[in-house]
Amino acid sequence: MPKIHPLHRAILSGRIDLVESLLANGASPNHPEGAYTPLLQAVRTHNIFIARILLEKGADVDARNENSYTPLMAASANGDEEMIKLFLDHGADVNAQVLAGVSQGLTSLHLAAKNAPRVQVVKALVDAGAKVNARTSSGSTPLMYAAINSINPYAQEIISYLINQRADLSITNNNGKSALSLAMERDYKDREQLLTPPPMTNCMT
Repeated sequence: MPKIHPLHRAILSGRIDLVESLLANGASPNHPEGAYTPLLQAVRTHNIFIARILLEKGADVDARNENSYTPLMAASANGDEEMIKLFLDHGADVNAQVLAGVSQGLTSLHLAAKNAPRVQVVKALVDAGAKVNARTSSGSTPLMYAAINSINPYAQEIISYLINQRADLSITNNNGKSALSLAMERDYKDREQLLTPPPMTNCMT
C-alpha cells in the first residue's frame, strides 16, 4: 500500500488536532497527493473545519488538481453550500474554468446546476458573479447541465432560477442542441413547461 503524506492522512481521518500540529510544525497546506491538494481532501471528506484551518494557514483557494479542478469546483459538484461560501469568502475565482480535456471550459456553476441539492447552492455562485451563460468547449451552458439531469428533484427550481437570471434559451451546443432539446431527450414529465420562462419575480432570498 503506497504511503500517504501525513497531512493528507490526518485530513482523511478527520484528525483536526493532528492537522493543526502538522501545519504548526511546517507541513505545507498546499502539499499535493496524487489528484488531491489538502484543501481538495477537505472537500472530499466534507470537513469544513479542516478547510478553514488550511485556508487560515495559507492554502491556495484556487489550487487545481491534475484535472484542473479547483476546490470551489469540487464543492460545487458536491452541492456543498457551506464549503462554497467559505471559498467565496476567501476570494475563490467563481468563473475559473477547467483548462483542458473533455471538460474544458467547465465552471463551478455548470457543476452546481447539474448536482446541487437545492437552488441556494446555485444562487450563492450567481450572487458571487458566476456567468450564467458560460460555455464549455462543447458549447454547453449551466442551463443545459441542469436540463439534462432529470434525476435531480430540484432541476425545475434550478432551471427557473437560471432563466430568471437571464440564462439564454437560444444558445445551442456544438451539436446544435439547445437546453430545451436536451430536456426533450430526458424523462421530464412536462418537458416544454420545464424550460418555459417563468414570470419575473423576486427570486429566493
